[in-house]
Amino acid sequence: MDDHSDDIRRRLSPRIEVYAGAGRKRWPDDLKAQIAAESLEPGAVVTDVARRHGCRPQQVHDWRRRARLGQLVLPASADTLSFVPVVSESALPATAEPSGSPEVAVVTVE
Repeated sequence: MDDHSDDIRRRLSPRIEVYAGAGRKRWPDDLKAQIAAESLEPGAVVTDVARRHGCRPQQVHDWRRRARLGQLVLPASADTLSFVPVVSESALPATAEPSGSPEVAVVTVE
């Protein structure tokens, strides 16, 4: 059994332990976004994703919250659909008034 008393007559141990930790790890925003996006994939478990990347599940949940608030931009995956602006080849003059006849307009997007 170890004696942890404050008796100054007790001989000091020659062994000294020094903690040389690097402090907090800094996570780049692009890596945070990648980990958060991975955790949002169907069937992903936050705890497993966090363990794979060496971080805590609480951090992943925080990064997901930041992504929902727009504070962290997630990378777009190849399966994600996104909207693009449509450019018309012919534009109506600014003075043109819409006609009163109900016509059906057909738009073809290539």
